[in-house]
Amino acid sequence: MNKLNLLIIILIGITILACSSDDNNQNAFNQSQKLIKKITVSQNDISQSILTFEYGNNKLVSLTNDLDRKTEYAYLGSQLDYERILEYNFQTEIYDLEYEQTDFEYENNILKSDVVTVNGNPIQKHDYFLQSSGKIVLYNFFNFTNNQWNSGGSRIFEYSYGNIIQEVQTDNTDAVVFKLQYTYDDKKHPLKNLDIQIKRRIWGYRLNAMNENNILSYATYDENNNLLSSFSYAYQYDADGFPIEREKTDSNGQVVETISYEYE
Repeated sequence: MNKLNLLIIILIGITILACSSDDNNQNAFNQSQKLIKKITVSQNDISQSILTFEYGNNKLVSLTNDLDRKTEYAYLGSQLDYERILEYNFQTEIYDLEYEQTDFEYENNILKSDVVTVNGNPIQKHDYFLQSSGKIVLYNFFNFTNNQWNSGGSRIFEYSYGNIIQEVQTDNTDAVVFKLQYTYDDKKHPLKNLDIQIKRRIWGYRLNAMNENNILSYATYDENNNLLSSFSYAYQYDADGFPIEREKTDSNGQVVETISYEYE
């Protein structure tokens, strides 16, 4: 075999390996960029609610709780500009009853504060302090009463490996009101691939979006560190390590909630 033929064979081999590597990388990318489409919440096999996620230009544009409320997200460039919550109108059968709106303020492209209004009237605002990742470390909240903003307290977050391991709620004197403590699995969170701006908006209410992994247990304590309640969670996962079902169990061993997850 002459040198020219040998060189051609080597080049063909390199090209095949490169194409194979690109295909593998593309598959990994597609799996890692999985987006949540629907969450179904069932409680004690009695009540059920469905959260539906809608996307546009690779951003979450709405989150709908069936026959209840729809949250719309508006962007200015790459930044979340405002969030509007609409209630379902059973007469028109669409979400056209404005409930509240939250407008966001930034400083040097970093979230600084927001103001919540109902029918144009301010009711609450939050001042934020963030990690470099964009996750909330602390926020102070204020209630609008007697034509002025009055401190209501603070929420403080402690993280480990990208997960909230403790939340502490304080009042306007910095006294602890309650605290929450969490443990986690090592699998992917169902909202892993949402923008941090959205994760900050839905960090609570069963979604716990500011975490990298999934909650295995959480406990609530009062101001004197007395245990008030505790729950544990069990999951089923898909082949990519994302949860497809979650069962919530109370301290008596009773399953009190089941959540199923569907992805795009």
